[in-house]
Amino acid sequence: MENRTPIISHHIFAGLTYYPNKALLKIDDETRRVSGIPKSLLDGVLKYYPELVSMERLAEELWPDEPEKRTSTNFYTQLRLVRKLLGDDKQEVDRETGEKRPRIIDFISTGFIGVTCKVETHYHESSLPYRTRSLSGWTKAGISASLLAIATISFSFAFKDTVYYAQNKSQLSQLNGEFQRAATSPNGLITVYNFKYESSTSWHLIATNKQTSATSWLVTEQKPDTHNTEPNFSPSGKQLVWVRTDYKTHCEILVAEFEPDTLTFARTRKVLNCDPPMNARTPQFKNENEILVAVSDFQSPFRIIKLNLWTGEKTTITKPANENNNDYSLFYNSDNQQMAYLREADGTGAELRIYDFTHQTDSLLKKYPSALYSVAWINNRIVAQSEKGYEAISTTASITPIQFNEVESLHFPFSDGPKAVGFVKGTLFNRDIVIYHLKTPSEFSQLSTKHADYVVVGAKNNDTLIFFSLKDGKNLVSYQKGKSTKVIADLQKNGADDLAVSPNGKTIAYKLENTLIVQDLEGKTLYSEITGISGFTFSSDSQQLLISKSSPNEEPTIVSLSLNNQFQPTTITKGFLPKTTNNKLYYMRKNPADEKVWLYEHSDDEPKPIMVAPFSTDRIYSYAFDIVNNNLYYFENDALVKTDLTTQEKTIVTPVENARGVSINNAEDLFLTTKKMPVQNSLISVELVK
Repeated sequence: MENRTPIISHHIFAGLTYYPNKALLKIDDETRRVSGIPKSLLDGVLKYYPELVSMERLAEELWPDEPEKRTSTNFYTQLRLVRKLLGDDKQEVDRETGEKRPRIIDFISTGFIGVTCKVETHYHESSLPYRTRSLSGWTKAGISASLLAIATISFSFAFKDTVYYAQNKSQLSQLNGEFQRAATSPNGLITVYNFKYESSTSWHLIATNKQTSATSWLVTEQKPDTHNTEPNFSPSGKQLVWVRTDYKTHCEILVAEFEPDTLTFARTRKVLNCDPPMNARTPQFKNENEILVAVSDFQSPFRIIKLNLWTGEKTTITKPANENNNDYSLFYNSDNQQMAYLREADGTGAELRIYDFTHQTDSLLKKYPSALYSVAWINNRIVAQSEKGYEAISTTASITPIQFNEVESLHFPFSDGPKAVGFVKGTLFNRDIVIYHLKTPSEFSQLSTKHADYVVVGAKNNDTLIFFSLKDGKNLVSYQKGKSTKVIADLQKNGADDLAVSPNGKTIAYKLENTLIVQDLEGKTLYSEITGISGFTFSSDSQQLLISKSSPNEEPTIVSLSLNNQFQPTTITKGFLPKTTNNKLYYMRKNPADEKVWLYEHSDDEPKPIMVAPFSTDRIYSYAFDIVNNNLYYFENDALVKTDLTTQEKTIVTPVENARGVSINNAEDLFLTTKKMPVQNSLISVELVK
């Protein structure tokens, strides 16, 4: 059999005929020549058809030796030239719907481009594979029929469905509780996962045989708040590596010999101590003797190293150039010797990157606007969650969407054999807004939503609530007034760090990384400033925003911004975490007499120290305590307590556990907070079918 590479004769699409080898484009009776960068761009999108390709990948192909030219401006310039050649430089509007019709070549997903219409690809018959021996007995008709069949097969392959369908869903565990990370053995028979019961804070490591449903507890964790997480099998399936950590005080990478027949461990050993200030994530076996793992210490960002399990030798594989970024998760494919890994992108979002061990190359595959926490290899494709849902992206950056039969909340994808991918189905984290009625402390109401509400503040003078929530990987700022709820801002990856609302409920302020943002309830930005912030609050009359500005090696300064005078600043005093009530200003400040942090009341004369701060102020936010009338409210020993600022008498207002944030109205009869709620999810697996 002689092997030949089929040679493309021409493409037919959108009523056009394009001859790539002749560099000619026929439109009706007109023939146009295509050359230079526009030809390379047109050839590029046709090469990846029917899939999409990232703009970054195409730009690398257009300017392989000139990276300085790979800008979006240059790319769009060349795209306009291609559209002009195709007679598609003016976008038409559908008269019936009034919507713009897609261009022949267009961005179908953010940053990804492709041909939007059907493309017929025709090959030179002489280039198609055929038999060179034993032609006797083959008639001309037979040869023609065979050639036609081969051409038809190629044609059908080019036009098969460009969507993966998630089918044959199966349940991987029957336990009732909370799941997170999981891994399946190389032979696809055993799934190992971390799990905890609703009433517990300890995360165990469990193995289940998918054929027999036999389940074994590999690690029964006794220590509270400790995870046995991110498991991974060695290529033989006879070793397992995982992280044991509480994310605060201790961390270790453990390896154990695994017996698949009995689902048991033998000879567990520590291979890396990653106690703080170190940290470690997603260990993956490269072979039976080495693992890849993302590590960091106090002085440097996460980087990926190769660790020899017997000698302890460490070799750096990747390291971000920007020390503010992290190479924080990795996923190794032993079949192609490639490592997919996640790097924090400049600004927001994440980069999905590929490190090829065979060629020792490191390349960007795709940028995602929101954070990624896990991806999964399925053969030579990577399953990842985009802004529009899950997708399978090839190592050449072509994309195939994944379509599910039902809308499900899916997290932490993992490889579950050559054609299947597993997920954690359900919520991972849940906090709900809770309203305590302080006149009758036994009464409270819960505002349950389908997403996690992690911070809430209330207007002092009415029933307006402002809250942060996490929904489908997006951080939202929302308000509720009565029965009406509305999203004010979509912050994508980054959750805001601090939050305040004016007493009249009309203006909000929040901190997004190092930027202060002030908005109205319609989401209109009234003011923003990049600055160091150590707390903020609104004045009692809702006309001023008081912020504490901080900078290295200097004492924070409280500044008043006038909402009615274009946010003109007025310096007030030294201090941080300001609070106002009854036209009085309170704040925290280090007392020079004893070097402790005190609560002060502002005075035009000398600042008036009230009391030593009854809680740590090292890492605290404006919503973590409140001052109303003459009372200081804060958490102490799983209870909301109140201290009279005149007598300093302390009383317990109401017991409350797992709460975050203190917001009290002026009547002092309502207390708003968010509480951690039980989570129950499951492990599932689906097959990806085109």
